[in-house]
Amino acid sequence: MSPDVLTLRDVAGLLGVSYDWLQRHWRTLPGFPPPYLGGLPGQRPRWWRQAILDFQAGRRFAPADPLPVAPSAAFPIANDTAPRRADPDVDALLAAAGA
Repeated sequence: MSPDVLTLRDVAGLLGVSYDWLQRHWRTLPGFPPPYLGGLPGQRPRWWRQAILDFQAGRRFAPADPLPVAPSAAFPIANDTAPRRADPDVDALLAAAGA
């Protein structure tokens, strides 16, 4: 995972609260930043590190504020498969090998 993305456990450690407490209260904590990914029940929420640091420094997020999205969210996850064309030379070698 990218260093600018935090899981619930990472956020709890950064804020100095227990994972269990944060899991129960993050949705009702006044001004807590919404996760940019996985905010529905049963999903794994992800927060932008800077949004959590801003919250820790005193910034409070309003429901009308835009979601604080981590810059790395613009890039595909490293272990996701991305379709790509095989090199024609590789195709010829595989065909010659009988694969």
